[in-house]
Amino acid sequence: MNPMSTAVLRVMRLALLPLGIVLATFCSAAVQTTDSTPLASDDGGRYTATVSLNGAGPFHFIVDTGAQGSDVSGKVAWQVNPRRGSDMKLIGASGDQQSVQIVFEDFDSDLFHRHDVSMIVLPNSSVSDADGVLGMDVFASGRIEFGFADRQLRFTASGPAPAGFVEHPGSLRRGSFMVVDVVLDGVHANAVIDTGGKQTVANPQLLAALGYKVGDARLVPDDSINGVTMQQTPAMKTTLGNLAVGHTVFSNPKVTFADLSIFHVLGLDGGPAMIIGIDQLSQLRAMAIDYPRAALQLQP
Repeated sequence: MNPMSTAVLRVMRLALLPLGIVLATFCSAAVQTTDSTPLASDDGGRYTATVSLNGAGPFHFIVDTGAQGSDVSGKVAWQVNPRRGSDMKLIGASGDQQSVQIVFEDFDSDLFHRHDVSMIVLPNSSVSDADGVLGMDVFASGRIEFGFADRQLRFTASGPAPAGFVEHPGSLRRGSFMVVDVVLDGVHANAVIDTGGKQTVANPQLLAALGYKVGDARLVPDDSINGVTMQQTPAMKTTLGNLAVGHTVFSNPKVTFADLSIFHVLGLDGGPAMIIGIDQLSQLRAMAIDYPRAALQLQP
């Protein structure tokens, strides 16, 4: 029997470069300590927070709204004596790859303390200088806010949007993927909010709805999308007019078009869909996701 067929499907890491999508389920309890911690940036402009693993660190993890659970880079995974778990199969944007699960007794930051946390060792961690990915399972009970202007990450109780924020109702796919309705140059689309994505990516259905065809002179080749597996997905890009989330408008967004598996996995391949990356989101003063309310809150 092919050993890949017996692997446990725990993670679908769709694209770490430029996307940060992870599907996983972890259940250890989180204890909140403070409500804010500083944000830094990795080499791709994505925001990172400091964490410790088994008391060691500091390690810099990408704060990724496109990740259900946390993952760790291969370059730091074995430095702090984790327990080894099961081998497992990762399904990436362009192919499959075997990896391993490891367990940390302690996973801590200014925002939380967790115990006995399972993480996946990312096989293609060369795509970032960060040490891992901080997933949204630790924030599912409340509201996570990215203060892009003051470079602070905040975790607070669920509630109505604070003064200065505009709330947009959304839906949660697979438990933690925030999806909202957007309008791109007059075309309505479902959009995933992905702070782990370097750039904004749309599906072929949205390309067609915008009146483009493959080979259109307005499209130029983009770098292939290379996820945590080693395969690549070809991509094209162009600059469009306006991307509107309610009354919040991003002008002249650069959009990459690629036929990624994540659109199918999230049930978004039936029509125009996109993933809004940190290239657009970081233009805001702040952005928050309130998970119990299934709401996106923006501060232009």
